[in-house]
Amino acid sequence: MYFSVPICQKIGTMCFTTIIFWSANEMETEKIIRLSVRNLVEFILKEGDIDNRISGTLDKDAMLMGGRLHRKIQRMMGSNYQAEVSLKLQLPCDGFQLKLEGRADGILLESEKTIIDEIKGVVRSLDRVERPVSVHLAQAKCYAYIYARQQGLKQISVQMTYCNLDTEDVKRFREEYTFEELEKWFLDLVHQYERWAKLQIEWEKRRDASIHQTEFPFAYREGQFDLAASVYRTIYHKKKLFIQASTGTGKTMAVLYPAVKAIGEGLGDKLFYLTAKTITRTVAEQAFSILEEKGLAFRSITLTAKEKICFCEETECNPDTCPYAKGHFDRVNDAVYDMLEKQKKLTRESIEKQAEDFHVCPFELSLDLSEWADGVICDYNYVFDPTAHLKRFFADNVSRDYLFLIDEAHNLVERGREMYSASIYKEDILEVKKLMKGRDKKLVKSLESVNKLMLEMKRECENYRLVESVSSFALKLMNLLTQMERYLEEERNAGNAEQPDAFMELFFQVRQFLEIHELLDENYIQYTELEGSGRFKVKLFCVNPAQNLNHYLSQGNSTIFFSATLLPIDYYKQLLSVEKDDYAVYAESKFPQENRKILIGSEASTKYTQRGTEMYRKIADYLRSTVDGKNGNYIAFFPSYQFMEDVLEEFEKLASGVELVIQSQFMSENQREEFLEMFEEESQELLEFIIKYSEIIYYTNSNANSSYQYYGKALSESYIVLSNTGLDEIFEILNGKNVEFKNEYSNLIINFSEQKPNLDFSLEKINDDEYRISADFDIYEVTIFRGNKYKYILQDNKLYRCSKEFEQTNLKLLNLFKEHYLSEITFGKDELGDLFSILLPKVKEAIKIDDNIYDEIKKYKPEKFHVKVFLDFDKNDYLIADVRFCYGENEFNPLNQKEEKDFKSTRNMIEETQALNLFRKTGFMFDTQNLRFILPDNDRIYEFLTNDISVYMKKFEVLVTENFKTKEITKPKIGNLGVRLENNLLAIDLSNINIDSDELQEVMEKYKLKKKYYRLKDGSFLDLQDNEDIAFLDELVTGMDIDYKELENGSIKLPVNRTLYLNELLKKLKGTEVNKDREYKEIVNVLDKDSIDSDIEIPKNIDVKLRAYQKIGFKWLKTLDLYKFGGILADDMGLGKTIQIITLLESIKENEENRTSIVVSPSSLAFNWKNEIEKFAPDLKIKVIRGTASERKTEINQLEKYDLIITSYDLLKRDIEIYQEKNYIFRFVIADEAQYLKNNNTQNAKAIKKIDAITRFALTGTPIENSLAELWSIFDFIMPGYLFTYKRFKEEYETPIVKEDDKDVMGQLKMLIEPFVLRRTKKEVLTELPEKTVTVLYNEMEEEQRKIYLSYLLQAKQELQAEFDNKGFEKSQIKILAALTRLRQICCHPGLFIDDYNEESSKLEQCMEIIEDGISARHKILLFSSYTSMFPMIEQKLKEKGIEYFKLIGSTKVDERIDLVDEFNQNENIKVFLISLKAGGTGLNLIGADMVIHYDPWWNLSAENQATDRAYRIGQKNNVQVYKLITKDSIEEKIYELQQRKAELTDKVLSTQATFINKLSKEDIMKLFS
Repeated sequence: MYFSVPICQKIGTMCFTTIIFWSANEMETEKIIRLSVRNLVEFILKEGDIDNRISGTLDKDAMLMGGRLHRKIQRMMGSNYQAEVSLKLQLPCDGFQLKLEGRADGILLESEKTIIDEIKGVVRSLDRVERPVSVHLAQAKCYAYIYARQQGLKQISVQMTYCNLDTEDVKRFREEYTFEELEKWFLDLVHQYERWAKLQIEWEKRRDASIHQTEFPFAYREGQFDLAASVYRTIYHKKKLFIQASTGTGKTMAVLYPAVKAIGEGLGDKLFYLTAKTITRTVAEQAFSILEEKGLAFRSITLTAKEKICFCEETECNPDTCPYAKGHFDRVNDAVYDMLEKQKKLTRESIEKQAEDFHVCPFELSLDLSEWADGVICDYNYVFDPTAHLKRFFADNVSRDYLFLIDEAHNLVERGREMYSASIYKEDILEVKKLMKGRDKKLVKSLESVNKLMLEMKRECENYRLVESVSSFALKLMNLLTQMERYLEEERNAGNAEQPDAFMELFFQVRQFLEIHELLDENYIQYTELEGSGRFKVKLFCVNPAQNLNHYLSQGNSTIFFSATLLPIDYYKQLLSVEKDDYAVYAESKFPQENRKILIGSEASTKYTQRGTEMYRKIADYLRSTVDGKNGNYIAFFPSYQFMEDVLEEFEKLASGVELVIQSQFMSENQREEFLEMFEEESQELLEFIIKYSEIIYYTNSNANSSYQYYGKALSESYIVLSNTGLDEIFEILNGKNVEFKNEYSNLIINFSEQKPNLDFSLEKINDDEYRISADFDIYEVTIFRGNKYKYILQDNKLYRCSKEFEQTNLKLLNLFKEHYLSEITFGKDELGDLFSILLPKVKEAIKIDDNIYDEIKKYKPEKFHVKVFLDFDKNDYLIADVRFCYGENEFNPLNQKEEKDFKSTRNMIEETQALNLFRKTGFMFDTQNLRFILPDNDRIYEFLTNDISVYMKKFEVLVTENFKTKEITKPKIGNLGVRLENNLLAIDLSNINIDSDELQEVMEKYKLKKKYYRLKDGSFLDLQDNEDIAFLDELVTGMDIDYKELENGSIKLPVNRTLYLNELLKKLKGTEVNKDREYKEIVNVLDKDSIDSDIEIPKNIDVKLRAYQKIGFKWLKTLDLYKFGGILADDMGLGKTIQIITLLESIKENEENRTSIVVSPSSLAFNWKNEIEKFAPDLKIKVIRGTASERKTEINQLEKYDLIITSYDLLKRDIEIYQEKNYIFRFVIADEAQYLKNNNTQNAKAIKKIDAITRFALTGTPIENSLAELWSIFDFIMPGYLFTYKRFKEEYETPIVKEDDKDVMGQLKMLIEPFVLRRTKKEVLTELPEKTVTVLYNEMEEEQRKIYLSYLLQAKQELQAEFDNKGFEKSQIKILAALTRLRQICCHPGLFIDDYNEESSKLEQCMEIIEDGISARHKILLFSSYTSMFPMIEQKLKEKGIEYFKLIGSTKVDERIDLVDEFNQNENIKVFLISLKAGGTGLNLIGADMVIHYDPWWNLSAENQATDRAYRIGQKNNVQVYKLITKDSIEEKIYELQQRKAELTDKVLSTQATFINKLSKEDIMKLFS
């Protein structure tokens, strides 16, 4: 089926909406994440090393022999055994649903027991299987939990069944669990996964939003839109599409863009862009980059081959050869999460850097990152190859929402045939048989059996023979594979991990053959062949790969095959797809036909019969004429390499001076890539190199650097003289390339190579008494060049870069010969000992010893050298080491000169020196008196016991005394811990700590200083690193104000308000048994925000339907009050903090005896409280305290008559003595807009803290505006003493967090405050709120305005510097404020500062343009300014334009404010509301406006946000546009930049992302005047 009909009229931001409008509501439902049980446990619980030396041993899940043994075990279990039970569970998580799927191997029902059976096949002896593998057990426990939950079981057992694949022996492990145990373990496992899921969900929201906004990046070429529409339609219908599109149609973007759009519309989950060549991958990367420049947020990753991205020279993935493999799985999840959380680009460079930073394998890291990527660019084999595909995506055979984009799809036919074919050569079997002879009888016997069968097959095959079946051969190979697996496992256990290459190659060939054999069907032929070389093979050849390809493609939603050479399409459809109704599209080339010129050389021919010198010359002449005819670049294609080389020879005779680039035969993939790259960015790095050094030459030769010159030019401008560094740089650029070298005598082609040069030397015998070392090459034909990092050898037209090992061996010996003009080195027989002792160990393999003399001289070779080390501690607790150097059975003490002198055998002086150097490096000193080594330094001893001793044990034979063993390194351990509630205090039992109470304080002090260890009085070491127990004690002491003497007594008592802080600390103690009494558990459960008591009822008399989050807020306040804890309700402005408090007051009225409460608020909000209460809780008796002093005193003295009194901060501080005389204990004291208390030294704060109440609450949308001291002040109000004294708070929290960015201290503070702060943002809870857009608009000062500004700026800087010098920074604050104010006023309008200023202000003009445009678009506008003196100027402009407005400033009376607000919201004619930032920033509901202008920036960002929230709050129906007006090149710009910079640098104090900005430093102030 072919189509090319557009599905809509535009394919930009609106391109696909006509199709997917119907699905929009579906996408609003809660996201469901599907995950297999196996993937969950393997992901969360991964640990240990990468080790691919054995493939599929103990962890082998897919049993050999086609699962025969697996099924046999299941059948043996009897009728009560259910095999292969499918299990599913859908769990509600935080913001999503987790759908887990899996299949239990078996469920056994025994009398009253239910057992989950998990079967695993292994090749090692079952005696070595001592316990279940943790991941296997976890998988079984998940199945047990799901089954127990679904069946309502209180107990269930888990059985791990391990079966030896060779002997068929079985070993079982069984463990019983209660449902509660499993549930706790399982939910913790899921909880660990939640943070990943939430991170991904947030990313997908951002991604999808960006997709909707991203338009097609170019103007559509002719036909390109139809092509893109076809792709989208195919994806929408979950079909396959074949695209034949000529070069130049823009098919890459036409395929990629609609696929990305489809993902944004929920039609796909992940995109795979598959290619056959690296160069094509680059095209895809460039396409993604173009879309990202257009605003697309899309994680794309290119999978680079292991051989290319590996940090090591050899890709040997095991902990013994690769440092990145060691502990890789312990660290890789952290590396992945860090990249995702910080939204780093997933480029090769960033992945390599991340791998270096976290010390993990870059290849495996890239594979893990691909799971979180939206698009994966990779080779075909990552998806289709049965031995190399990404199992993490395709192993479960479960349909996913993948989209496959297959570029250059014509290549997939041959690649598919290769991937699904397999061969075994008889000669390889025979070679491995010879290798294994004498090593393993069973393995040799199996190899012999295979070889015998192949011999029979060979006799029946003359050249080529089709066979009906190779099943008997496959059975032989199955047995062989089992024996090879067993042999590898046994060798590994014996410490022989390395095996010959031939063995390992055959191992993988056999495994691949068996896997392909499982796929055999009508699409295969099986045959034997005797090749021309004499090698005999059995081959399984896949003729049609479509069925096998479909196995993977069917796991996705849709596939797009595209290529410029996909004709005939029916041919490719038959070989690449099994479907009959696939779509197809033809797209013709859109290049202008007039740009194509076809010239036919009628006299030229490529026929074999006509080839010869004359024909080659004719073709060369055609090429020369074309090149001479028009300047430009040309590409010539030939039918063969030989033909090309013959024509080239003639062309070079005819056309001199033409620069040629020639493709050579047998190029590797890398060489082909480099060749093709020359046509894109030919020698870009070389060009940059030349430009760099040209600039250096120009600079050196310029007049500015005449000191470099003596006569004429300092450096030649016709060539570059390479420095040492320059040589390193040019080699890196030209490595692997052939470079033409020209001199006056000849032209040479020099190859730049990293291979090892052939610079070997030989040891030969001259006569019975003499020997010589000579070079196997002409040393004078070798030139040595020295770079900065490397040395280079020029030999036989090759420039070699020498490795460090080669430099220290062969090159060192060559230098010896060259520097002394030697042709050979001769020495006598009596010097052979020194040769073996000193020279040969240094140059290692550089000298080859003649086989004829080896037996004769080997007696001079020292015996194998090893070292014995005897370790002990002396009476001073110094570490001592007695050392013996050993050769065979002979040994001596290297520090005993007499023993050393008497030792007559040949010694290995190099290895002896290396051993002594290790002792020196470790810090040992010579104890000459006792002839031993001694280590007196505690730090060095600790380092030795922690790390160095393992190095010694690998290199030396280490023996230790019993005394040494007693000085082991131990870790602090609490043992078990008890918590109980006792007399309204928390009693904590810490009597089982394994630290002596006399030393506990010193230990803790060392820990606080971040010391690695503490040395106990008995000489042993206490390890203080990464220890949860010592960290618990530290956080306990820091956060609880505990005296060490209490800890010494083994028991401490704490206020009950520390309950949740303590509980958070206890969660970190994974290895400690914690016993909690019932009362403690009850408090924890009640105070947990996430499980607020649902039994708390909403008061009946509240006349409003509370939102869900408001109900939670009320219940949270009610719960805190239950234990008389204070709290901070810190919801965003406009979320209804007032109604939550009113509900609390109403609840108290309904359930308790009457006791009056008091609300203290800004004066402007007092009547707002009154109105809200009268509206929503009219039965509450309230009184607003106001009037004269005597009137207020009367009202205060009668406060018992009311449920609530309301006063202002200003009146409270005037009336505080009356309240104190009254001596009344209020039910609640509620501080509204509690940021008024942020300065503890103000009268506001002092007054309200004197009010006595049962419970205290603070309401504020900004608990932290400028510093942490503000948070302390509010807490000092709600729970005095909870955050200690301010002095201590500053020392232990504020200074470390603000000045030192101490994240550990930040974590402690968060744990302390989180239970008592409830903060929800509008974005979290008001999903129905419209969008808010903030735009920063810059304006440039008028000419006269700029002159005034710069003049005053210079004057202010000079005056301030003089002030600082005279009075100091701290005493100059008033002067600073005055100077800053003047500069800000000039930016607003110079008329604020200069009386007779008659010019214009660019900002005022900009502001009026915005107002006029806004009004014409039917917007209502709030305009905020921190300068009320600016309003008359704005008012004058508004009057001139006939624009009606209101104004609210500090002097506006409270009653009048309410009337103004109501009138503005209701009267459509009032278009603008001028509001002072300070007077109108809080407590006003102005949802009638949908545009906000901040005329000038204020220091406090939260003040601006509060002002904006007058319009952006509950009830707002329109999108809100916010404009911030900033004057360029002024203090306003610097204020804005400074606040943005500091906001980014500050840590998050509240879990709701509230930030704080530290007070400006002197440096910050001076930057404002720069």
